[in-house]
Amino acid sequence: MKLNKRFWIIAIAAAVAGLLLWNIFKPKEADYKTEAVVIGSITQEVAETGSVRKGEAINLNFKNSGIIEKISVSQGEEVSAGQVLAELDNRQAQIQMTQAKANYEATLFQLEKLKRGAGGEDVAIVESQVLSARAALDAARRAQEDARAVADQGLSAVYKTAADSLASAYIRAYNAYNFSDLLQREYFSPRDEDSIAVWEMLQKMKLAVDKIKIYSQTAQADGKDAGLDADFAAAKTELAAVEARLREIRVMCEKIPWRDAVSLTHKENLDLHIGYVSAARAAFHSAMEGVASQKASGDLAVNSAAAALEGAQAAEKTASEQYAKVLAPPRAEDVGMLEAQAAQAQAQIALLQLQIDDGKLTAPADGRIAEINGRAGETVSPLAGEPLMVLFPADPYQIVIDIYEEDAVKVSIGDLCKISVAALGDQTFSGRVAFISPAAKIVNGVVYYETKVAFDQSPEGLMPEMTADVEIITAQKENVLLVSEAALRKREDGWKVEVVGDDATREVGVQIGIRAKGIAEIISGIAEGDLVIIP
Repeated sequence: MKLNKRFWIIAIAAAVAGLLLWNIFKPKEADYKTEAVVIGSITQEVAETGSVRKGEAINLNFKNSGIIEKISVSQGEEVSAGQVLAELDNRQAQIQMTQAKANYEATLFQLEKLKRGAGGEDVAIVESQVLSARAALDAARRAQEDARAVADQGLSAVYKTAADSLASAYIRAYNAYNFSDLLQREYFSPRDEDSIAVWEMLQKMKLAVDKIKIYSQTAQADGKDAGLDADFAAAKTELAAVEARLREIRVMCEKIPWRDAVSLTHKENLDLHIGYVSAARAAFHSAMEGVASQKASGDLAVNSAAAALEGAQAAEKTASEQYAKVLAPPRAEDVGMLEAQAAQAQAQIALLQLQIDDGKLTAPADGRIAEINGRAGETVSPLAGEPLMVLFPADPYQIVIDIYEEDAVKVSIGDLCKISVAALGDQTFSGRVAFISPAAKIVNGVVYYETKVAFDQSPEGLMPEMTADVEIITAQKENVLLVSEAALRKREDGWKVEVVGDDATREVGVQIGIRAKGIAEIISGIAEGDLVIIP
């Protein structure tokens, strides 16, 4: 009995000791999240937003300078190839055409009369031709004077426009200087290197603004003085200097410690002044180009009138000489001369007809008028930077998007696309990548590549410049190993995942394929069903 009691005491003590040891050394519960490797499908997409286009826009201009007589279409109107869109005032060319035809008819008549021999009636006709030639000469002189007057008037107008533009630019520059002066006194009192630099920038800006003021006052006083060209060029340089100083001050505002010291409102106002000065400088540059364009078109018109005057002088001389010879027997050289004159008159008629035809602006293709940048009564020139009209040809619709360089390498021509157009509701349309530009486009230091997406079938209601969202399917795979991208760890020797084993976890190297929407394809390294740790 005593032995049994001792046995039970020992047994109970052993059990208690075993329980204590198990509690000490038992496996601890995992304190991490896991995910099983699965087999599934993955689709890699590149999403961008762009605008709908319909063919490449065609800029339309007259071949010659002139005054617009009428514009026969309106913005947004559908036009057909060959349709007349606008016409120049061709009255002067019509007058010259009348003169040329009259000269031609008269030359033919004289040739026939010369061959038949002169008579009393012939003398009267030649006298009439002399009078006609002299009248044409007077008309050509008046036309030359008119051409000079129109050229001078046009030049005065563009000089005034440039002077007004410079005056406006001066105001922008002056206001920007005043604001910069306030900013300097508020934050950059000369006490350190940066503040002294800002103060020096301000002094340079003031010097430039004062010069612009002088140039502007001179321009307002001198009208179309040829000496303004040098002043305009100098003012353009000073405007660029003002903008440069403003941008330097703006950069300074982002340096430490000024980044936090200068208020956001002051920074935004400084940005506004930079924009105002930049826009004023661009407008002034455009006005200067207008002066150059007007000079060229004015010279062209004056030279054309001078050429017409020379032709009228030659015609008057010929008529006078013919009058002297009319009573003489016809000579072979006289006959040949009249025949040559007839041919010359025909050439003049053809040249004038070409000039008249060129005074009609026609549509080169079917399409829609997207822009009209002129109106009746305005002077136009083929040298102007802005086209008179812009035509969108009736080509298939496309979407133009800019793709970031890291995404561009994933995209190929022919890739399937899912398209949604904001203006057409929740509908989704299909399309494919049709073009990828090989030339990069730099926007704020970021590299993009222009890409065009074509609809498989253009939807109803689609219009140019509508906003469209495009999802380009760059890769698709089925029945592949998949794991969350969160499980991937980038090491120096490649990608790794931490796999849960029977007794412990281990880091395993993996080869990954395409990645999309937080999921990555696993090519090798782990198998289906493996548990990986999600940090």
